[in-house]
Amino acid sequence: MHRQPPTTPAPTNVLLCNTIDDAVAHAGRVLDVRANVRGLPTAGTVLVEEYIDGPEFSVELFDSFAGVTEKSGTDGPSFVEHRHVFPAVAEDVTAALVETARRAVAAAGMRLGPTHTELRLTPAGPV
Repeated sequence: MHRQPPTTPAPTNVLLCNTIDDAVAHAGRVLDVRANVRGLPTAGTVLVEEYIDGPEFSVELFDSFAGVTEKSGTDGPSFVEHRHVFPAVAEDVTAALVETARRAVAAAGMRLGPTHTELRLTPAGPV
């Protein structure tokens, strides 16, 4: 008998949780999945992030090159990405986005190779 994996709100398992109980329950559903659609083992971990409201960007860094993509997605609770614009049209904030990504990459200890950093732009700046 073939057992179906638990259903999740989105293919990426992204879900806005408003309570600790919701987060624990969703983490349990994610961890219950032991293999991906290709039959390969999953990581067996859950990433929990603070919800930040604001336009979303991704910054690709490689040595001195930086590319910034503006991203659009559906509203929560699953936040499915559906549009990417490269290069981003936010020229007035590109430098701040790139600098924030460089600081994040350095803080994570990345010293060599390409990186992909996702950021939100808030009234206080990129996070």
